[in-house]
Amino acid sequence: MSEIAPELIDRMMVRCGRRCCICRRFRPTKLQVHHIIERSEGGSDDEDNLIVTCFSCHSDVHTKVPFARRFSVDELKGHRDAVIKMVEAGTFAEADSDDTDEAVAVIVQAMRAVPNPQLDLLPEAIEILTKAVAAEGAMQGMIHFVRHDMWFSLLVGGANEISCDDHRRQARYKKALDQLLQCRLVEWRCDQILDVTYAGYLAADEMLSRGTGFLSS
Repeated sequence: MSEIAPELIDRMMVRCGRRCCICRRFRPTKLQVHHIIERSEGGSDDEDNLIVTCFSCHSDVHTKVPFARRFSVDELKGHRDAVIKMVEAGTFAEADSDDTDEAVAVIVQAMRAVPNPQLDLLPEAIEILTKAVAAEGAMQGMIHFVRHDMWFSLLVGGANEISCDDHRRQARYKKALDQLLQCRLVEWRCDQILDVTYAGYLAADEMLSRGTGFLSS
């Protein structure tokens, strides 16, 4: 997050041992420093208002689910402080590792469930998925399908607009969306909005850290 001083981000990463403070997994290259109270709501860049989360858990922090309890400010701070204490005490197992194998297994299983599967995602599908996951704030993981008279556009993560204003471009991005849906990496929330699924976050995490070819058969 560009507003936070780099030295403060480094300090938070070290204090948390490059672990997500929510799921507590070691995710060395798939973390971000998140404001507990958003800047738009008056939150500061002070260390007490920061927490280290992975992309997947960052989405959960922002998600509003009916009848489900959202993360409170005190709860987020409690999770962060607990992880910092565990890192300082050295209570995490030395052999603990990232969940790469789990991520690959989940995604490959989903893609192989599709008739005549193609394990390489289309470049346009990768673009949509990674842009949605890399977005910040409440719009992270959201894809807005905007219909126009003769064409459509995609608003990815609330900021990145992909215009499909000619037939070839429309065909490519429509096929990319279909592939993401078939592989259960995104799902429809309503007739205009798609959300990245948990498997989609895992896939994007791996793409952003290891490159886009990790699913190749």
